[in-house]
Amino acid sequence: MNLQLQFGGNPPATYQPVDVPDWPRYAQVKNHVEMFGVNILEYTNVPDRFNGIPSVFQLIQTATQKPVTLTRPLQEWMFSLFLENAPVYMTRADVVKCWANAFMSSKAFTNGVGWDKIDEETGEYLYADYIQGTGETRDGFKLQPVISHGATVKVLRPPFAKAGIMQAEIEVLDAFDPNTLKLNYRDNRHVIFPAVNWYRFPLPHGISEAFPKLDGRDVPIPLLGNHTTVSYIDAAWLRFLSPDEVPAHPYWPRS
Repeated sequence: MNLQLQFGGNPPATYQPVDVPDWPRYAQVKNHVEMFGVNILEYTNVPDRFNGIPSVFQLIQTATQKPVTLTRPLQEWMFSLFLENAPVYMTRADVVKCWANAFMSSKAFTNGVGWDKIDEETGEYLYADYIQGTGETRDGFKLQPVISHGATVKVLRPPFAKAGIMQAEIEVLDAFDPNTLKLNYRDNRHVIFPAVNWYRFPLPHGISEAFPKLDGRDVPIPLLGNHTTVSYIDAAWLRFLSPDEVPAHPYWPRS
């Protein structure tokens, strides 16, 4: 059972037009409480034995916005983002544990095509993880087009109707652009988002907190596209920020 990507069956949401003078604009991805007033674990029917799951939202897939195969340079750059944000007392081995946890096939960021996927006939890894040094004769594992609730995005133009959905065009990073590999997390938080977990308690709504394994620090995940710098998201899930508003922190208060 995949507990991370149960997006089907969302109640119909009404997009409320936003009167804004200029584009591009920054917006924040809402969570389930903000959207529907429900606990995400209850809404997605996650069994009671699971206290928390990654809190993610699926971007609209297009011909260019499909899972991105992570080459060695991409993996090394992404791991540098982890190292950049890790506490100084954590060793490289500690950060590798966080990396391994985030990109298992059971997690939303890879969703079945993570580093630990095994060929049932040979018992070998199907995908390469160059950070851990596994499956290196294969192509790299894949990053899915998902984003965490609470993340800040840059909306490039007014939302538009397509396929029955009000879609917002957002900026992403071209995985094939060498300049992508030069970016850091601190200055690019609208295209590199912090992973979050949603916890069942305290009831009724639960709480969102930093993805574990980096000792409470942000775990940075890039928004990557295949030969593109744009992707699309259901605009109903966005809270547009005012022109003078500092992009909001991705976590919500406990009360």
